[in-house]
Amino acid sequence: MLRLIQKFSLMYAFYLAMYAFLMFPLLNYDRISGPDTENPIYIFYQGGFLIWMVLGALWAHENMEHKTNAYRFLRTLPLGGIKIIGAKFTLVFMSVFLFIVYQSGMIRILTGSAQLATATWQYLCVLGSLCLILAGLAYMGIYRFGFVVFGKLLLGIWMLLFLSPILLRQFILPPLKLTVDDVLGFVTGLNWVAVSLIGTALFWAMLPLAARINIHGKV
Repeated sequence: MLRLIQKFSLMYAFYLAMYAFLMFPLLNYDRISGPDTENPIYIFYQGGFLIWMVLGALWAHENMEHKTNAYRFLRTLPLGGIKIIGAKFTLVFMSVFLFIVYQSGMIRILTGSAQLATATWQYLCVLGSLCLILAGLAYMGIYRFGFVVFGKLLLGIWMLLFLSPILLRQFILPPLKLTVDDVLGFVTGLNWVAVSLIGTALFWAMLPLAARINIHGKV
């Protein structure tokens, strides 16, 4: 499976590198030079970037697989479908984990605030659990309906979720008389360990289902 992970890792590595070396420095300039380096509102936007990274890499990789008819070739190899799909699931899980570790660690280094880093970790663990479930559902949708059909829906969902922090802050929270602090307080107040365990368990439970659908699917 290690070779499959290496083969499938291009887009995930690209998205992680683009975030770590381009987007993160641009977004965090005020973490170093700004007057309020510990403003918690920053945490609110990280869920969108986590989803952007994972679902974006997933979509880009599956688009590439579709264009090259990769699944047709993979089915000729002496590999079980569970290993092929398992490698893809492993990459999603690793990407979520690395993003959370990198984001929380860098916030701790840049701000020197253990409290802000902990809040970032808790918030992203909850959002990461949601991201894992979305990724598992995305793979099942692609295998069931084909990338041509489901890929368009996934692209729309990806863009909407990436913009969701802005949409929530500008259009949804004000009529409900809620603030970003209310959202942060609710999410970070959850038991992030339990949520992470449940989200991870559901994600890996989708693996055999996705592999079964892939055998009879349209990709």
